Amino acid sequence: MDDVDVDGEVPVEPCDRSDTVYVAIDGDDANPGTLDAPLATLVAALAKVADDEGLTRIYLGAGDFEGHYETPSQIVLVDGVTLRGGFSSDFCTYDPATYVTRIVEIFGRGVSDDVDPVESPITTVVAYDLPNGVVLEGLRIVLAEESDDAVAGIRLARTSAVLRDVVVEGGDGKYLHGIQVEDAPELTLERVTVSLQRSYQGGAAIRLDDVEEAVLREVRVDRPYYDSSFQYTAVRSEYHDVLAPKLTIERSMIHGGRSTSWTAGIIVEDFRASGTRLTARVVNNLVHAGEKGGQSYAIKFTGRSQGVSILHNTVYLGEATGFAYGISYEYAYSGADIRNNIIFADETSHFCVQRTGDGTIWNGMFETLSNNLFFDCPFALLSNGSTRIQTIEALNALSNVSANHLAASSPLADFTGPDLLPGTMANNDWGLAEGVPCTYARGGFAIPSVTTDFYGRTRSATPTIGAIEFTGECTP
Repeated sequence: MDDVDVDGEVPVEPCDRSDTVYVAIDGDDANPGTLDAPLATLVAALAKVADDEGLTRIYLGAGDFEGHYETPSQIVLVDGVTLRGGFSSDFCTYDPATYVTRIVEIFGRGVSDDVDPVESPITTVVAYDLPNGVVLEGLRIVLAEESDDAVAGIRLARTSAVLRDVVVEGGDGKYLHGIQVEDAPELTLERVTVSLQRSYQGGAAIRLDDVEEAVLREVRVDRPYYDSSFQYTAVRSEYHDVLAPKLTIERSMIHGGRSTSWTAGIIVEDFRASGTRLTARVVNNLVHAGEKGGQSYAIKFTGRSQGVSILHNTVYLGEATGFAYGISYEYAYSGADIRNNIIFADETSHFCVQRTGDGTIWNGMFETLSNNLFFDCPFALLSNGSTRIQTIEALNALSNVSANHLAASSPLADFTGPDLLPGTMANNDWGLAEGVPCTYARGGFAIPSVTTDFYGRTRSATPTIGAIEFTGECTP
């Protein structure tokens, strides 16, 4: 990223790089792939960089590039190569919002868990066993509307990767994943959007398995266009064998989908019997637990839920009609740090915080539940499944629990629900309403590691509860 500013439209010089293969819709695969004589297809560019160690980048101009080639119908990435779209016709300006590069017609047969990605007939963007990793930037991956089972828009296995300014959209199938990553040392998703048509029977917009260190920043998961017939999770991360996993999800907007069975925003499951504790930070996010639902979760940690920090999130359960949980975690040796969150839960079957694992409703050892703002939570402010705490006074009387608030009316500025189309979640105002009590607007606990809000604005010395820093007038 030394030649362009990836945050916007920036002219760069020189545009002609000796380490780069250029691809344009008006190019020709008989060309050498230079700036003045670009190739026409991505498959030709990948073949060229695979044969020349001096070529480490592929740049694509705006337009639609086919993603369906010969069997196996995949776009197989090359070790250490950056694949970047979003360029102007002269390749001097990177702005993927203006110069849209689409990889289209991604469809194909499924892949089982015991088949290596590149050996299976699945159409996707694949990176497999690449020691130097890959970078994907400025691309829009378009899945076909009718996908076979277990298709993924991007699938990475045993490969570190950076995905930035990437969109995965479309698709309709069982076990469909927008982005699927397995056994990777490092993963960064930044300014990534997943907007699926439909995924069901355990599908997920983003699915991570044994990723040692993952950072999801400014990620957006839209509500799938159609209902799911069974389980769907927006972001799911599982740990089975990795020694000391780390996970960060921050400044992201995540919708848990719509299903009569199961919906979830963020699910983290730690199945390990041993190893260093999971270190997880979920900070400054807007999380929708999903619509309908026999069971819905906004943020859920299970297994060895240790070293978990859930800070300054705004969580919405208002469209979940079954049992719904704002923050749920399993206590194991040490608990969670839950501070400065807003949890909106207005149905009789809604739980604000669910805590399981040791048979008690709370023990206060290495766990904190403070400075949160709850709206309604009629079933339970805090529950362990058998015991419920329903008053704010009883909650704040617990050890390491203090300064939580229960709002008598909705504290959110403008949440109009329901979200009928992908992306309309962003049309709602998740900030606090004008005139809210100052105990909400300036009632957060100052956390040194959280200095900005969802929009990247600086937090005040007495920060706002929730993901969005309040800038209006509050009521003393």
